[in-house]
Amino acid sequence: MNTIFVKKSEIKNVAVYRNAAIVRRKFFVELEEGENEIKLMNIENTVIPASIRVFASKGVKVRNVDFSVIKKPVEEIDIETKRKLLDELGKLEVQKEILENEIDGIKQVINAIDSSMDRIIMSFGKRAVMGEAVEENLSKTLKYLTETRKENLKQLVEKEKQLREVNSQIEQIRSLLTPEEKRRLKEVGVLTLTTSATARTNYVFEVEYNVAKVSWMPTYDLILRDNEVTLVMYAKILQKTTIPWENVSLTVSTKTIQPVSKPEPQPWYIERMKMVKAARPVRTLIPAIAAPRVAKMKAEVEEELAFEEAAVIEGEFLTFEIKEPISLYPNKPQLALLTSHKINVKTKYVWYAFRQPGFIEIVEFENPELTISPGECRIFRGDLFVGVTNLPYTAPGQKVEFATMWDENIETKRKLVQREEKKKGVLRDKAYVKYTYRLTIINHKKTPIDAEIIDQIPVAKDPEIEVTLEKVSVEPVENNMGILKWKFEVKLGEKREIEYTFTVKFPPEYEIANLP
Repeated sequence: MNTIFVKKSEIKNVAVYRNAAIVRRKFFVELEEGENEIKLMNIENTVIPASIRVFASKGVKVRNVDFSVIKKPVEEIDIETKRKLLDELGKLEVQKEILENEIDGIKQVINAIDSSMDRIIMSFGKRAVMGEAVEENLSKTLKYLTETRKENLKQLVEKEKQLREVNSQIEQIRSLLTPEEKRRLKEVGVLTLTTSATARTNYVFEVEYNVAKVSWMPTYDLILRDNEVTLVMYAKILQKTTIPWENVSLTVSTKTIQPVSKPEPQPWYIERMKMVKAARPVRTLIPAIAAPRVAKMKAEVEEELAFEEAAVIEGEFLTFEIKEPISLYPNKPQLALLTSHKINVKTKYVWYAFRQPGFIEIVEFENPELTISPGECRIFRGDLFVGVTNLPYTAPGQKVEFATMWDENIETKRKLVQREEKKKGVLRDKAYVKYTYRLTIINHKKTPIDAEIIDQIPVAKDPEIEVTLEKVSVEPVENNMGILKWKFEVKLGEKREIEYTFTVKFPPEYEIANLP
């Protein structure tokens, strides 16, 4: 049987899904009439064999397909390439020696300048004691030496950078010139096709297959300008095969490739519980007190597992076609721009007075037709980088809120105005502690703001403890489980205050925890 080795093939396109990729390759081969075996070399080592499909021009039939993985040197080089690499290595060694000499010379100049500055300053000190020093001359001399030192330091940084680059190139070439028997091996895939051709001629083949260890995750940029936000979505793509994909046509899909099966419901049987006579307890060295601890740990584990079973089911998936060819190298994440949208936003300012010192700017917008998958998001205020947050899964039409930054132009103060305590009284009287707090907000911004203020009072777990909100200067829009929330507009330069009083009553013998 005629065997043909195909070492190179063209990647026509790659479709990257959330947990895999589909690769389509094309190659040309001359076949003899009759049976031929084609070995397509140097393909991905993570091909899923069951997914392989083969397409060929007329006149040839594919009888069998087999995929295997072999180990080969990282790079194979011919004699001509080796000669060129040796020439390049010689030039780089000379360049390295020149750079090292230049760096040594610059360091000597810097050391000489430092020594001169020390001597000049010491000399000036001695002359100053004798009343002979001229400060103007010292300033001029030190200024000249400082500028000269700065210039040399700049050259030093640049030369050291060049040296690092040269050393990196030398190391790379030396690794390529390492004898084959000592060279590091890597796994590559080999696709073997058994074919039958009707005539001796050139044939065109295309193969398509799924590749594991390829994935992508969404990342976002939110760029805020006035009342508009630009949401930019990227795909952070990572392929962990051993084969680079250079200048390939790429599509990115939000779909996850996974096998499914038709549900087959089974009967749900129940029956009467049979009482079993307890066996005589076996003596053990473990103390009885350990049992509740085990039971508690088991309950906690069961709660964690219950939470893990929850999943977000997304709607229809999206596919993005990358406009420019892109290169994806093994184990090197690559960003690809998917889409961007300009969206009108509403801005409000939230102060959690109980925990935080001031207002946080909150931006709210309604998600357009784009399905937002969970991902990391960078936030920019114009060209200013503000910070990083995480966007949750958001369906089209759903509202999104996210915090952007602390606002220092809104003054806040939470003050304990009065604390009154009574611990003992007449028979059956309860002890109490009464608190009065005042919240102050002053708007120093150039525009009015929509303010949301959150504070809280304690919530009693013990039925003998009573917590009562007695007086509030501004009625809260929400009062639930001790959480108090106010919403109102604060005009430019306006000062707003909220004052409230609450009382905690309890039996005199109680000691109450977590009270100020």
